[in-house]
Amino acid sequence: QITKHILFDTKHTDHIEHKIPQIARQDNTMQYKLNSLLKIKLIGSTLPITKNGLNLERYEFCRYLRKIAYNNTSLTASVIICNTLGHKLLIQEPVLHSLTNKITSFSQTEINSGSDISSIGTTATKIDNEWEINGIKTWGGNNWADQVIVIAKIENKIAAFLVPFGTAGVSRSDQYTLLGLKNLEAAGITFNNARIPQEN
Repeated sequence: QITKHILFDTKHTDHIEHKIPQIARQDNTMQYKLNSLLKIKLIGSTLPITKNGLNLERYEFCRYLRKIAYNNTSLTASVIICNTLGHKLLIQEPVLHSLTNKITSFSQTEINSGSDISSIGTTATKIDNEWEINGIKTWGGNNWADQVIVIAKIENKIAAFLVPFGTAGVSRSDQYTLLGLKNLEAAGITFNNARIPQEN
């Protein structure tokens, strides 16, 4: 009884509950659906309220994911990408605000590197007040997103960087043809001397 009460005591997010099915079932593009979820703060929902998030615990977030999955599995995968753990690595104030106001992609996987994050080849080099990123990523979800969280190496360390699409040196491949999750809209991303501000 106590466990059940804790798991479903989500009074501060009740306004989300009835909106999820209608958004997930909409006959619209994935981009439109995610922007609809962005408006009710389900994107960036695990971030603190002071950062424009909902400060959801993991179990609350998973509860909403399950509700989305009942209606649209592709949308579930896209929401996970937008709420990636990469957020926790991006602690600068302007960056956190951006994560709750724009649709974000996540890019870690490479041709020769999957879940073994230590084997990635993408690098970030500090040049003056900017970071220069070089590398090729695969299976980046939400290919049309406003920005992407990129996992890259700084010498022997791993870090996350927020790169706006449209940055010089950033290019996206054609969308992959997927057997399942056809609406995920995944593609490869190339970073060729792409420079971003140091706060990103």
